Formats: sequence, structure tokens, C-alpha cells
Amino acid sequence: MVADVSVASCAEAGSVEESLRSGLGWGPDIHLAVSGLFLTPQGPISPDHIVYAKSYPLMGHPTQDAVQQYNAQYGYDPAILQTDQVVIALGSSELRANLALEMAIDGAQVTQLAQAFGGLEYMTERAREFIENWEVESYRSKQL
Repeated sequence: MVADVSVASCAEAGSVEESLRSGLGWGPDIHLAVSGLFLTPQGPISPDHIVYAKSYPLMGHPTQDAVQQYNAQYGYDPAILQTDQVVIALGSSELRANLALEMAIDGAQVTQLAQAFGGLEYMTERAREFIENWEVESYRSKQL
């Protein structure tokens, strides 16, 4: 059985990107991939998800304060933003942004499929921190 993730349509992707860029002061060095709404994973699922989409999404309306609070809590900027209308992936290149979005959609599918087995068990804090700080994963991420 294949259970595809339901992704809402996103006709306003261009206006969302423009609004974020102007509201947060993001220049052309930050690339965005905008998708219709789906439920993003709320924690770290696997090393690949952590490396390419980070461990946690930033939920709600992204403001400068929200991004700063996220960075203060986790030590890095978010790769995935989920508002009440869209999901936005951020990256230093178009490839990174698209890969982050792809990993978020994949994580949503893993979360959905795991419901048949009692739900998803996220990685422990210790395992998450190990992957986030592991030199090998850092190197692999830089190879994009």
C-alpha cells in the first residue's frame, strides 16, 4: 500500500516568497522552495532528514524574532518553515532548498505510514545532537 502525502495546492508561491524576502530581509543568497500545506514532521526522523531538512521546522508565521528564537534554541537557522498556508524550504542554493522540501515531504510520508504501527518515534535528543555535530554528516552536507 502506498500512502501519498496530501499536499495542498499553492497558487500564491510567488507572493509568499516575495513577502518573506521583504519581511525578513533575505537576499538572493537564500533560496526558497515553496509548497502547498502538508503536515511536516515535528522532530528528527533520520540522519538524512536532519542533514538536509534539519531536526525541527519553524512553525507559524516566520518573523525576524521567530527566526532568531529558533536559532537561539537550536543553534542554526531553520530549513523548513510551516505556516497555516504553505511549507517553505530554505537553502544556500536552489538544490539545497529543493532537497530540504523533498525531505520534509518524505518525513511527512514516514509520519503518515508510521500511524499504522502506533506512530512515529523521533530520534532521541542525544542521537539528534550526535548527527547534527558529526563531522562526517557535516562533510556530506557540504558536498551538495
